[in-house]
Amino acid sequence: MSIPYREVRAVALDDPREPTTVSVTVEAATTWRLGVASSSRSAAKYGLRLVEKAIDLFEQVEDATRAVEAARADLIEPIADGDWATTRERYEQLRSTVDCAQVGVENSPFEGVPAFRDPLDRADTTLESAYVEAVLRRVEKLRAVGREWLDDGDVERGARAIETARESLNEVTARAESHGFVVGDDVRGVRLDSLSSPVGDAPSLTAAIERAQERVDALARRPIETADERRQRAVETGSITGLETALDRYQTLLDVVWSDEGTFGLDRERLQERVEATASEVIDLRVDIAEAAAAYAENARRADRPLDAGDAYRTAVQHYERAHELAKVYRAGEPQPIGDALAAVSEARTAVPVRATLRES
Repeated sequence: MSIPYREVRAVALDDPREPTTVSVTVEAATTWRLGVASSSRSAAKYGLRLVEKAIDLFEQVEDATRAVEAARADLIEPIADGDWATTRERYEQLRSTVDCAQVGVENSPFEGVPAFRDPLDRADTTLESAYVEAVLRRVEKLRAVGREWLDDGDVERGARAIETARESLNEVTARAESHGFVVGDDVRGVRLDSLSSPVGDAPSLTAAIERAQERVDALARRPIETADERRQRAVETGSITGLETALDRYQTLLDVVWSDEGTFGLDRERLQERVEATASEVIDLRVDIAEAAAAYAENARRADRPLDAGDAYRTAVQHYERAHELAKVYRAGEPQPIGDALAAVSEARTAVPVRATLRES
C-alpha cells in the first residue's frame, strides 16, 4: 500500500538545547510534529520510522474499515435459517479486527489523529448498527418460530423463544443507549425497512425496540388467550374435544409457569383455577353424555333392541371412564360417585350382546 505522505524533514532549531523537530505530513492535510532528542543519531531516520509506522496503521485501519463495510450482509444472512451462532461468530471476528486497529492507534504516537480516528469511529458505528439490525431480525425470527411452537402446543420451546427474544432486545437497548443510531442508510443507520410491520415502519430505533417488545409481549399472551378462546367455543358448542384441548393447553402452560411465572406474565394460582374449572367442565359434560347414553341403552334393552343397547352402553362406559380418570387427577372431580356409576353401567353392559364388525384381511 502506498501512503501519499509529502515530506519527512528534520528541522534544526537555533537553540541547541531544544530538541530537533521532525515534521511528517500525510495526505497533505495531516501533519504531526514530534520532538526528537538532539542526541538521536538521525532525526530523519526517526521520521522515516514514524512514516513506516503510519503506513502500517493506515493499512490496519483500512483493512478494518473495508471488512466492516463488506460484512453487513454476512451478519444478516444466517438469521433466515435461525443460525444465530454464525452471525455472532462473524460479529466477534469483525469486533476483534476493529478493536485491534484501535489499540494499535492508541499505542502509537498518532493517537487522536483524525486520519486514523475518524475511519475507525465510522467502522465501529457501522459494525454496531449492523449488529443491532441483525439482533432485531433475530427477534423477528424468534417471534415467528415461537408462535408456531406455541400454536402447536409446544409451550416449553415457545417460552425459550420468548425469553431469548427479550434478552436480545435488552442487548439492543443497551447498545442503542451508547451510540447515536438513526434509522436509514447512512453510517449510523439501522435498516428497519425489511422488518415486518409495525417494527419496520418505526421512525426511530427506540420506537422499533418498543414495538418489537410489544410484539414479543403479545406473543407471550398468546397461549392463555388461545386456550381461553378454545374453552369458550367448546362450552358454547358442547364440544368435548374442544374442552379437552383447552384443558391440555392450560395444564401444559401451568407446568411451565410453575417454575417461571415471568415468561408469560401469569399467576400460578389463577392459572390453576382455570385448569380446575376446565377439568370440572370436561367431567360434567362427559358424565352428562354417559348418563344420556345409559338411559338410552336401558330403553333400547326394554324395547328388545339389544345391539343398540350394547352400543349405547359402550358409549356410556367410555365417557364414565374418562370422567373417572380426570376426577381422580383434579380437585374439581368427585371420583366415588362416577366410579359407582361406571361399575353399574359396566355390569348392565354384560347382559347385552356386543355388535361385531367383520372385515376382510
